[in-house]
Amino acid sequence: FGERYTSKQVIGAIGVLVGTVLVLYNGSFALNRGDLLVMCGTLFYPFGNNFAKKALQELPSSFVLMIRHAIGAIAFLTLSIIFERIGFFELSLLKEHYWLVVFYGVFVLVGSKLFWYEGLRVLPLSKAISMVLSYPAFSLFFAALFFGELPTLYQAGGFLITLSGLTFLIYKPKVSSVPPDLV
Repeated sequence: FGERYTSKQVIGAIGVLVGTVLVLYNGSFALNRGDLLVMCGTLFYPFGNNFAKKALQELPSSFVLMIRHAIGAIAFLTLSIIFERIGFFELSLLKEHYWLVVFYGVFVLVGSKLFWYEGLRVLPLSKAISMVLSYPAFSLFFAALFFGELPTLYQAGGFLITLSGLTFLIYKPKVSSVPPDLV
């Protein structure tokens, strides 16, 4: 996308990629259709964010987010009408738990994307995408913390490699506050 990468960014991104693959490794690399769909979605991630980054130069984050959600809602509603039957049970469940839908929709979907777009406005695309695609490592951490799921040796190693890659991506050496002696 016309961005220049430093060797530090490349090494950090490779660390995140290798760590994430190890976290997701489940004893084999046998793939099913769902895995392939997830991988395809991940491949298109940089393209969508490249367009968002360009749009953010001209438009406020809230407007870009509104357009994104409007297009997504139309696409998913169309797909659900084509492939699913919506029954009385699903609608009554929605009525009973409307507060959860509103909470998730407002705070998680809208709030997280507004923060993401503001970060995308100032971060290089390669660095931002590498950071966000490290989420399997943090999912592993929270699964161990809250649900007592112990990671395998591969997953624990992957978590550490991912953290190393992230550290490499975001670490900035301290700048000395003492000015150099110019005499």
